Amino acid sequence: MTIRPSRKTPAMHPECRFAIVVPVYHEQWQRLTRQLDSLQQQQGISPEQFEVIYVVNNSPDCANDVRSHNQRALHTLRVAQDLGSLNIHLIDASTTGREIPACNVGKARDIGIQQACARFESITRDGWIINTDADCHFDDPEYFRKLNSLISEHPDSLAFNGGLEYEFSPDPKDRSPDLFRRMYRMRLLIGWHRLSEAIASGKAQKGYRDHFKMSGAHMIAPVSSIRAIGGMPHLAVAEDHAFYHALSDLADSQGKTLSYIRHRLTVVTAARLSERTPDSMAPKVRGMDLNDSLMGKNLLALLQGGRPDSELIEVTYNEYRKVLDALSALPGGQEMAQELDLLFGRLDRHMLRMANQHTSANAS
Repeated sequence: MTIRPSRKTPAMHPECRFAIVVPVYHEQWQRLTRQLDSLQQQQGISPEQFEVIYVVNNSPDCANDVRSHNQRALHTLRVAQDLGSLNIHLIDASTTGREIPACNVGKARDIGIQQACARFESITRDGWIINTDADCHFDDPEYFRKLNSLISEHPDSLAFNGGLEYEFSPDPKDRSPDLFRRMYRMRLLIGWHRLSEAIASGKAQKGYRDHFKMSGAHMIAPVSSIRAIGGMPHLAVAEDHAFYHALSDLADSQGKTLSYIRHRLTVVTAARLSERTPDSMAPKVRGMDLNDSLMGKNLLALLQGGRPDSELIEVTYNEYRKVLDALSALPGGQEMAQELDLLFGRLDRHMLRMANQHTSANAS
């Protein structure tokens, strides 16, 4: 299937080194402008050295609300494209006649990736492709300077596993009276799940380094690596994990590395109750009984060699910190602790402020 740009786009600049690929589906235009603003604030890189490829996508039979949001996104991106402060390559896979049959996030990412590969090949460069999402922004103005340094530090790396930071950023429809409690529970669920993944992976590998798979919100690989694995798998769920496994197998076969930099380079992503994708946690979070305790496996016992399969404990922030502190003393665990502190740091600080405000309001 060939997807054409929505209008004639200039050829890639000969100095371009990075292409950022962003699938856009049923997203608010305000999140896109924030992402673009963050890219305009980047230091240590000229506008000619990077471009952004947006794939605004849906299937022919999508809901009217999805198409309406996508058309507003297209308008926003066309205005930004016309302003010319950033190099924007816009792919319209939303307007009638341009849609993606059986559309999913894997297909949308792959369309953008293939365009990026072709554009780099047109200037005979093995450029780097950064995959992210439409609700992310590059808060660190030194992002590209740091990425350039990491590429120099890791000459044998055929890809980078980038990190994330959650930021409390609910959609307008999510501002319910119990939002704080639900978001706090979601944070604990995600944190406990990440710790469980890390412990299971670390025990299998006898070390806790390289324990997390890639997230679609921050995956970095050059054209040569992406061509070697055939692009992005066309999956509706966990396309990023499949991409990670393919790159890991490639690295093993070539005696190279897939560098774990999640504790060193991040983008900021929205913590919200989005139901836009099949693997969204929102239905589970909305259906929570807030009067019930949040229960989970005893990870501290598992880490210490126990068998907690039938033992459940109440998941609290204090329990989470106990497990994280224990892990940080193990090989590779310090990097993991740094990553998780980055992942949840903004969200935890926001939650603490909200809790203090709630306590003060009740006291008065």
